[in-house]
Amino acid sequence: MKNNQNIFNSRKHEHEQIHRAGLLTGTEFAKYFLDLTMELNDFASKLKKLLNDYSIDILDIITNDQNLNNITLIIKQDILHDGLPETNKNLCSYNKAFVAGILETYTGRKYKVLETEHKNKNSKIYRFTANAA
Repeated sequence: MKNNQNIFNSRKHEHEQIHRAGLLTGTEFAKYFLDLTMELNDFASKLKKLLNDYSIDILDIITNDQNLNNITLIIKQDILHDGLPETNKNLCSYNKAFVAGILETYTGRKYKVLETEHKNKNSKIYRFTANAA
């Protein structure tokens, strides 16, 4: 039983580190590459262009909520998944945290980001929902 607890703690620590890395990367990306004073449509366009230019992601941002309480993000190409061989590692936690870091830096509010659709043979996209806390 003790060995299983060590494995659990190790995986939990690994997940936390991947999450922290994604959050920090998203935060710093937003601070250094984006104009945080832009209106939402301009911000979304600039974000999409930058991510495309840097071959990070190609995405669409969908929201009908000008207060940015609920946002859907669609990622069509993801370098972490599409550019690496298949592993058992959960890289989605990095992507979720990266998105949260960008949104939190832009809005000044915390977000909980969930992956609601995972790219596989049945789906051509990753879909994330971001809800303001």
